[in-house]
Amino acid sequence: MHGVNSKSSTFNSVNSSSRPTNPILHADETTLQVLREPGREAATKSFLWLYRTGRDGPSIVLYDYQTTRASKHPRRFLAGFKGYLHVDGYAGYNELPDVTLVGCWAHARRKFDEALKALPEDKRNAAVAAREGLEFCNRLCFSVSIV
Repeated sequence: MHGVNSKSSTFNSVNSSSRPTNPILHADETTLQVLREPGREAATKSFLWLYRTGRDGPSIVLYDYQTTRASKHPRRFLAGFKGYLHVDGYAGYNELPDVTLVGCWAHARRKFDEALKALPEDKRNAAVAAREGLEFCNRLCFSVSIV
């Protein structure tokens, strides 16, 4: 992971030139363990933030290594971006100016599936909101059948 946090002129050029022309971006963050990092223990949790362009134009995927999951990181990285940001619901994206957050249907579907599985066995095939939501998500986005 050496050098991930240092932004080269190429990175800055791609970062600043891609954001304004792409009105749709995707963002996500995941944990990362860095074994040798000055001033931090090997077991300390770090985060790798991912930003990806939408389907218009060439695909651009940028990674931003940070030591925390704080909302200041997407605020800084997306400064100047105006448009739609497709995210998983993490509250760290909520305060971005000039950005409309759009949710992830895969995450919504998972919650309906979890709610359905939490029901007693004899209620899982009943006409409940969780089943209706899951079936809607399946028809909308996925070719998945419910077993």
